[in-house]
Amino acid sequence: MFFCLRKKIKYIIVLCLFGIGFFISCYFQKGDSPSDLCPTIDDMVSAKVNMENACLLEYIMRQRTSKPSTFPYYFGDVPKEMLFEVEDPLKSYKNEFTSPWLEALLAVETLVPKRERRTFFECGALDGITFSTTFHLENFLNWTGILIEADPYYYEKLRRRNRKSFAVHACVSPEKYPMKVSFSHTDGLWMSKAGKYTVYNPGVGKVQSLNISMQNPVAPPNSTSINVLCVPVYSILSALKIFTIDLFILDIEGMELPVLKTLPFENLDISVFLIEINRKFGDWKEYFEFFEKKGYVYHGFYQGGMHPGDVMFIKRSLYDAKKLNLTLVEAYKIITGETDETEIHQNRLSSFSAFFMFSSEYNASTSS
Repeated sequence: MFFCLRKKIKYIIVLCLFGIGFFISCYFQKGDSPSDLCPTIDDMVSAKVNMENACLLEYIMRQRTSKPSTFPYYFGDVPKEMLFEVEDPLKSYKNEFTSPWLEALLAVETLVPKRERRTFFECGALDGITFSTTFHLENFLNWTGILIEADPYYYEKLRRRNRKSFAVHACVSPEKYPMKVSFSHTDGLWMSKAGKYTVYNPGVGKVQSLNISMQNPVAPPNSTSINVLCVPVYSILSALKIFTIDLFILDIEGMELPVLKTLPFENLDISVFLIEINRKFGDWKEYFEFFEKKGYVYHGFYQGGMHPGDVMFIKRSLYDAKKLNLTLVEAYKIITGETDETEIHQNRLSSFSAFFMFSSEYNASTSS
């Protein structure tokens, strides 16, 4: 009798263990496990979870990221006036909106050790073609990287382009935790709805969505509002396991410095920064002081037309001014294999005038 009872108990225990194992197996084979064990993104935002939180990283990777495409590029809806971006990379050098990419490329190719495939990070990808700083690097030079776009309309266009890089639908947070911000959209312009400034930038979707400190206290009439998820840059890099970057491009209409301050530089290997600095929205000297403390050297300021201006900073351990002491014609020839001295000099006259003016202002202010 006792023997039979023991046998039944063992049988019941085995069945229970089998049932538990089967349940666990089925649970973790469901579509979104182990996300099912994680809080929702709204809960993570409310809790201000750490930027290395495993659930946040998984959410970014699973729900907010499109992997590099293996399909041909799609140019079907590229505006006619922007077709030069697709057809002739040399013309980009003569276009005031995208010219800094060539100087940045020259710095990377000249100073940064060769890698099997170079990597970029571009925040403000728009549709992946229009005013793109990285399309030529990817299409003609086999770079890859990370493209960030917050505007849902342009993110969908970006996905359809079939770029050979990760595309992330989010804005970047100026804090070390995720947040949600409400933005209004009117007449092709994005702006947020509570803060210090009203920003009307003609760059249509050029990441006004990231501009959380320059928010408009009253949403414009006839506008639509959306909530945009903002996550720390380091969360994106950690989710994609990309910590070595040759060229880091940040163009978020005045919030560049707060975002940069969230980066744990000790965990990253970033060779060259190309940062838009709009002096209207802050003290540009802070950028120089910040990068100097982080071990970077100021290399140049590039400006054209109404563009606020891009500043390049290069890691001090890589910097060699002699290697970059090239004439414009020499630099152009190294990258493109062609020479057009007249157009190069005409195009660069205003840019370098602005550069020298900017440098003299900085030197005068720091020496006083």
